[in-house]
Amino acid sequence: MAGQAEDAGRASLRGITEQLESRGAMVTPAELSGLCQRVLVLARTWSERPEDESSEIVERFALQLHRLPEDLHAEIFAAFPVLQSNVRRHMAAAIRSLSAWLDAVHLLDGSAAEVLAEHLCAIDHRSQLRCYRHCADLDLKTRFLFLIASLARSVQDPDLLRDLVASHRTAPILAQRLASSFFSVPGRAAGTVLGAWLDGRLEGYAMLWQRLLVVATESPPQEIEHLRTRIVAGVEASGMQAALSALPGGRRCVLLPKWPMSQGHPIAREFLAFLADRSEVMLRAAGVQALPPPESLQPTVLIGVLRAAMGNVEVLEGPSAALVSPAASSRGPGSVAVAVPAAVPRTVEP
Repeated sequence: MAGQAEDAGRASLRGITEQLESRGAMVTPAELSGLCQRVLVLARTWSERPEDESSEIVERFALQLHRLPEDLHAEIFAAFPVLQSNVRRHMAAAIRSLSAWLDAVHLLDGSAAEVLAEHLCAIDHRSQLRCYRHCADLDLKTRFLFLIASLARSVQDPDLLRDLVASHRTAPILAQRLASSFFSVPGRAAGTVLGAWLDGRLEGYAMLWQRLLVVATESPPQEIEHLRTRIVAGVEASGMQAALSALPGGRRCVLLPKWPMSQGHPIAREFLAFLADRSEVMLRAAGVQALPPPESLQPTVLIGVLRAAMGNVEVLEGPSAALVSPAASSRGPGSVAVAVPAAVPRTVEP
């Protein structure tokens, strides 16, 4: 009998979903009210199965949630925990795709804007993501929103990603559409909400990164040597070096993305790996519960890391910046040029 009840419940969910799909925007208030009552009645007897996580009918129903009144969403999500899992799974997939795009943006050349548009379009089509508030995983939804907000701002900024996506009309439009979808508050413009939220997040994350930087650079000598080894390896692997023969000492140049930071950048990757290897100690010493999102890293933090690992480094501005070869300075939008020593003496014996 229990199995039959479950089958009947899924058949009922399929019928509700198909009616929402077939009627679409033409569903009348009376029809919608009736469907809502059917959903709430079904919720009282619903019993989940492990396979519901990847169920085709659950996915289809989740895509129709935005048609149901928002004041019922909390009750629906409480009755169908699998919907939380569905939204969480798609948020995690969106984070992976956007993060991977940032990691590879400097390697995609002319296809970067098109690839970004594909990722944003996939998020836009997953309408259940607009119900992110009902996902209990606070860290996950915060990082998801941070990536959406970061890209919405940076594709409009000429110092960041605007020139990279300017040739692709759809990518900026999709970024702004998502910003409106996820940062809407009645009576306030989406841009105002997004700006205030993102600025607050960036400020908070900057404080956390600075605390982690202080702890990392005040580590015991042996740990500083591990940091030095990693960062020098990151400089060597960056592929963004140019000979600066006009500067004293024949120093080299590395280019750091302004923001959003890519954890695919070798120096950022090595710093994050250093922290991850010692996460428990570092987080406790810094009074931080978890590492901030890697995309929130700012060049000032990595410049501090370079100074700790390599000694005398210089941010190149004005005439000095002009000495960077065009091949190096054109490796991506929004770069900060930093001169580093050609050689780094070891201070701690292995």
